[in-house]
Amino acid sequence: MKIDRLNLNYEFGKLRSMFAVLAVLALVLCSAFSARAQVTTAAVRGTVTDEQGAAIAGAEVTITNVDTSFNRTALTSSDGEYNFPDLPLGHYKIHATHSGFKSSEQTGITLHANDSLVINVGLKVGAITESVTVEAAPITVETTNGELSGLIQGSQVADLPLNGRNFMALVSSQPGVTGGPGYDPLAKGLKGGADLSISGGAVDANQWLVDGASNNDVGSQRTILVYPSIDAIEELKIERNSYGPEFGGSAGGVISMITKSGGNDFHGSVYYFGRNDKLNAFDTFVKSGCLSAGTPCVKNKLRRNDYGFTIGGPVKKDKIFFFYSEEWNKMIEGQTTTARVPTTAEKAGDFSAIRACPNAVSELGWPSDPVTKNAIDLQRPAGAPLNTFSAPNVFSAGALSPAAQVVLQAYPTPTNSDPCARNNFTKSFGVPTNWREENARGDINLTKTLRAMMRFTNDSWVLGPPDGGFGWGNNNLGPIGEFWNQPGRIVVGRLSKTIGNSMVNDFTFSYSANRITITPDGTNPGLDQKLNDTIPTFFPLSGKLYGDKGPAVWINCCGLPSVWTIAPWQNQEDMYTWQDDFSWVKNRHTLKFGVLYGRNYKAEQAANGEFGNLGGPVGYNGFKGSANSTLYGISDLELNNMALGWGESQTIFKVRNVWHNIEAYAADNFRLTPRLTVSYGVRWSFLPPVYLSDNQYSLFNPSAFKASLGTDPCNGLVYAPGIGANPCTAAGALGGVAGPNAALMNRNFKGFAPRLSLAWDPTGQGKWAIRSGIGQFYNRDRLWPLQLAGNNPPFNASFVSVAGNGRFLDSTNALPACGTVAGCFSTGLGTPNAGQEFSNKVPNSWQWNLAVQREVFKDARFELGYVGSKTLHWEAITDINSVLPANRLLYVQHENDNPQNPLFAQNLRPFGAAVLNNAIKYYTHASSASYHSLQSAFNARMGNRANFQASYTFSKLLANSQRIDTPAQNLDAYNLHSDWGPDILNHPHIFSANVVYHLPELTDKNGLERAALGGWEVTPIVSIASGPSITTLMSLGGTGKVGDPMGIGSGGPTGRERANRVVGQSCRANTSDKTQWLNPGVYTMNGYQLGQIGNAGPGLCSGPGNNNYDLGLDKNFKVTERIKAQFRLEFFNLFNHPHYNSNDILNPTVNFQNPIYGNAAGAVVPDVTTATQILSATPSPGSYGKVNSVVQNGYRQIQYGLKFIF
Repeated sequence: MKIDRLNLNYEFGKLRSMFAVLAVLALVLCSAFSARAQVTTAAVRGTVTDEQGAAIAGAEVTITNVDTSFNRTALTSSDGEYNFPDLPLGHYKIHATHSGFKSSEQTGITLHANDSLVINVGLKVGAITESVTVEAAPITVETTNGELSGLIQGSQVADLPLNGRNFMALVSSQPGVTGGPGYDPLAKGLKGGADLSISGGAVDANQWLVDGASNNDVGSQRTILVYPSIDAIEELKIERNSYGPEFGGSAGGVISMITKSGGNDFHGSVYYFGRNDKLNAFDTFVKSGCLSAGTPCVKNKLRRNDYGFTIGGPVKKDKIFFFYSEEWNKMIEGQTTTARVPTTAEKAGDFSAIRACPNAVSELGWPSDPVTKNAIDLQRPAGAPLNTFSAPNVFSAGALSPAAQVVLQAYPTPTNSDPCARNNFTKSFGVPTNWREENARGDINLTKTLRAMMRFTNDSWVLGPPDGGFGWGNNNLGPIGEFWNQPGRIVVGRLSKTIGNSMVNDFTFSYSANRITITPDGTNPGLDQKLNDTIPTFFPLSGKLYGDKGPAVWINCCGLPSVWTIAPWQNQEDMYTWQDDFSWVKNRHTLKFGVLYGRNYKAEQAANGEFGNLGGPVGYNGFKGSANSTLYGISDLELNNMALGWGESQTIFKVRNVWHNIEAYAADNFRLTPRLTVSYGVRWSFLPPVYLSDNQYSLFNPSAFKASLGTDPCNGLVYAPGIGANPCTAAGALGGVAGPNAALMNRNFKGFAPRLSLAWDPTGQGKWAIRSGIGQFYNRDRLWPLQLAGNNPPFNASFVSVAGNGRFLDSTNALPACGTVAGCFSTGLGTPNAGQEFSNKVPNSWQWNLAVQREVFKDARFELGYVGSKTLHWEAITDINSVLPANRLLYVQHENDNPQNPLFAQNLRPFGAAVLNNAIKYYTHASSASYHSLQSAFNARMGNRANFQASYTFSKLLANSQRIDTPAQNLDAYNLHSDWGPDILNHPHIFSANVVYHLPELTDKNGLERAALGGWEVTPIVSIASGPSITTLMSLGGTGKVGDPMGIGSGGPTGRERANRVVGQSCRANTSDKTQWLNPGVYTMNGYQLGQIGNAGPGLCSGPGNNNYDLGLDKNFKVTERIKAQFRLEFFNLFNHPHYNSNDILNPTVNFQNPIYGNAAGAVVPDVTTATQILSATPSPGSYGKVNSVVQNGYRQIQYGLKFIF
């Protein structure tokens, strides 16, 4: 097996961790080029005045970190102003002195990421040896800029009840933040989903940072690399709108996490948290199912053990500090699989038992008499030997296919011995997920003006065996399975230099990486290899990526449960970033300049059937028709010489993505007047398109299409010019044109993004602030579209069943059905199926806001504002070969008799000459979106007793292409506006609140009262949100149906067509069945105009929302003066409210049967060939709009824990 060397021995041991940190330190200290990734510092400025308010020039102001003794000193200007830019985060005090005045000290100052605090100092006349101490307010009105952000402090992260002990849930508590369909705040690793929309941005438009280093998996942009332990998090800062030019790389939000550091005192913790299903409530659907069946209710198994420790402190006081954390999470989740699998007798070719079942026809799909509907015996196919059956419904031994016998080993033995059981296999698998993380950080005060920081984080996430059918490929039956391993790492090194009293230079080098490795691991070891050895392939093993060790055949056949796997599979991502930032305080200006360079690589396998995709039976010896079948799928599979559908790729295409980021910015924070501050600047982003390092890819582009080349495999394809000679010619094709560059997309050097914000204090007292901001933000495309290029000719050939006759499973012999005619099947290059435009448009957004902040009372702030954005040049996916609008009615009228006619397709589809009646997935930057919202936030701190946060958002997000990581194809390639409507991320109302409340310790009470009633903490979290906007699709069935009433052509977005709306009908179903969410009566096909789109627009209805209450009860015990014990009991979904899974009905399909067609005059016509509309069709809603599951926190769960803190 060919396994990349970089994937071997990836896990870091303790020595490798230490060497990694030392290596980064050496690189930082020796590098001539300085760097810093994004903003991980803060600033403090203010004015020193006397008792009459007059400015004091020349006052000495010193700011000191109370944990590490790091300090800086500055003299006030002629206006009495001082300014400390780029300060390390932490706890500070400010000391101000001037001759003739008492010295003044401000304490209690906490600096968070990207803070810009204004702390004015008043001096009183007196001796300089006298001192006045004032405690700073922890929550203040922001008067220095107009950007919108939210802060989550480390105490909230550690104290609030977080399901899964995952920080992600707190990010979604901020104004304007909502989760997408894949958002999962409970899980980690690949099961976790960071699908968050921030102020209307796409879920793949966010930048996730840990101490300034990228934490994005850029393949999908919806997962992150590491999940720092919540006990190692100092704070989370969420930039929501109109942030400064210091931030780049995203057109949505920026989530910046800062990890804890050491100080002059030792501090740490040891903890354990546990979960057990016996404490949980029942899943609503599990309980209703077992009650209706009259069987005992059994909960799905859940065992979770989470434990770890943290420790930090000095190595050398005031000089060298460290912080280390390690956490383990071991979880087993029960997952029940129910299916119909072949019995032992059926695998041996004996179907007599199932033939005798009374429900064989209705429930098991057994063949029946067309008149009486009664079960009949299996049929001997035409041409099959007379001794095919040794008895009715029993194959003779010589009639069985040896290869089919191996295929059936992919299915377990039934757990129910009843041959008539509709589902004869039910088993609950215990799916293990193990996660571990180590995090090491060091901070060094090298000199008074030079500081260094180093951090190393390593995550280990493994799933299975069994894997529970998770991810890309696989099933949950057992014999064929997968073992998943995803380690992730981030290394950061930073050097900060203070130059004089007014300049600071920061730089960071960061390295972010992960690996994803999937290996075969089922209950039938070696079955994958046995399948590869048994079923002969049409392409030589020497050309396959893993030789004979590739992923086993995919089984999508014969009424059996699907079984498929992509193991072995590998993914590798490596991102290196260098950035330099320089700040300079000059009078009332704080100037900042910075440059960034990123070098990145990601290798990922495409998923395809290298060892075959087994389809349903075609017919004995390749002859089609029911006379050439046994009339039952499984028996057809087992019969020797039965031809079966087949797909096979020559090799697995491995995409080796390379991309570079070059950015620079300049910014000025200008205190125009004592009440008005203006921040302005520009960021230049050069984000050249991704290219493949080996140049082995091609994409469809209309400029390369020539009708005269017909169905040549390379007709319309452009290839990377770096490969040299035309690869299509070398493969025997006629087409192929060199593209503009290695990326096959033009570069854009004009990525200048202006940013402007202002803050005005109307009273000058720091109690009010009117703030506003506007700016442009560029975004890099996700990498996934390039992986489709591997399926284009000429780099990966495929099996082609030209006449649809399939293949023999036991050999690659020609089929008798083809006679002497060559080309019954072939191993051709295929046809173009994916393309993109050459345009150099770069996805970006404009963001703006107008907000007011007001101090309600001491340490309490309220914010209310209008927040908007416009997204431009976002990814849109269309079928560039969809039928032209003028031809659609004709296409519908002849869909049932002509779609396979090449001339028909060529005439009605623009590139039918090349690909006939097939789709070409085409990527453009033609999509846009708009977002408008009213956002509010309230933050209050009541001494050391309570910390309260609440937010509410009222918003509307409209788009013409979904803002999720894998958007659906646009319905009409020639009119994207036909999809304009409420987006799948549109949640009009969102409310969130959380409290950390410390009850009195009752130190004045007796020992018993103090022990029982004192030291409690109450920590509730409330989340309420309306559901996502839902687009209903439609389908036609029954007599006279057409599969494509819009006439856009087969493939592509077919199946996403929409019906007409019935005026006056409510979207919400009016029924006592709460799981019947949507009303099918909203839609109709009456009056539907063929060749057009129905008038029921996208996002018409809304899915289930969220209404969740979590609660933590913590009891603190004092063990010694420095050690505190804390017992925790946490309730998730406290009131056991069923949270229905909106993903069940995100794109529901409403079915209609037996359409009656009419002409333009409304008269009934006999069939579709002369019709222009559907006069009526019978609704057949079935399970339309019915939810059938709950989300992971959809029922009450309880977690218990014990923690020691010192």
